[in-house]
Amino acid sequence: MKVYKVWVDCFYYDEYDSCVVVAENEDRVREILKQPCGTYHNYCEFNSDQGEIHIKEVDLTKEDIICSSFNAG
Repeated sequence: MKVYKVWVDCFYYDEYDSCVVVAENEDRVREILKQPCGTYHNYCEFNSDQGEIHIKEVDLTKEDIICSSFNAG
């Protein structure tokens, strides 16, 4: 399994802007993101107006902050 950081360019209040997903590959990440709420322990939904969904494999050999999100209202 691999770790992926996922994010979008456009987001508003009460919307997800990023998440971290563990999956076999990038195609599987996209499949996981399409699953309905309740399929997995956590949930992340992106709307069509949020632009492109970016997916990047996390290099676990380097120190890094994988995901930090702040969307205050």
